[in-house]
Amino acid sequence: MDDTVSPLEALCTEILTGLDPDLITYIAGILGDESEVVDTEAVEDMAETISGFLESAEYCDSSEESLEVAKGLLVKVGYGCDAGLDDTNSGSPDSGPDLEVA
Repeated sequence: MDDTVSPLEALCTEILTGLDPDLITYIAGILGDESEVVDTEAVEDMAETISGFLESAEYCDSSEESLEVAKGLLVKVGYGCDAGLDDTNSGSPDSGPDLEVA
């Protein structure tokens, strides 16, 4: 079995501190599968998908917060600029890091 962690998985682990490792791997896979995303609607759909996983894992306190965390992740990965996503208000729950861009 290959224990190598992809760069996307490492970034997700860093940003989504405390989230189940299997879920991080799955989210990183979603991000990797969508490497050609340039369409605003597709990026918004991806944010909604990731948000749903975060909400079902009770990583965030609300659906609004999980969507903001998902959007912040997409901005960090580089999808946000194509979709007009803005990370100035993106954050994560107390267990995770602040996603504000320096």
